[in-house]
Amino acid sequence: MKIYSGIFFKNGLHMTWDYDPGYCNLPHNVMDGEDGDIIITGGLFKHDIGFFTCERAGRDEMIREAYPTDKQSSGGFPLHITLYNAPHTRPMQSGLILKYMTQEQRNILLFPKPKQYIWNGKWGYFEDDKDE
Repeated sequence: MKIYSGIFFKNGLHMTWDYDPGYCNLPHNVMDGEDGDIIITGGLFKHDIGFFTCERAGRDEMIREAYPTDKQSSGGFPLHITLYNAPHTRPMQSGLILKYMTQEQRNILLFPKPKQYIWNGKWGYFEDDKDE
């Protein structure tokens, strides 16, 4: 069963686009295995969790117009890449932290945007074979 879709990077990390077990999708006009670029916009590093904030850097103008470039497909969580988490901390905490941060907190807590730091990966799905 497909658990979530996103961009998967060679270093083993990923950016979740659509978390909807069994029903997740890729953005309109994006194919499984297609190249995907993101721009790292900041980051937060705590003892129990660390993550980058990011935006999609889509080549397709329709994708940029159809979806916000800094939110997951549902619009619920800001786009992010969880780098590490303590055993007692779920990776999704990154999204929750970002969702409830005020702009002022973001300006203070997140490290500043690097100069056009772009990661390239492949669009695809994370699947859980044991549910099929």
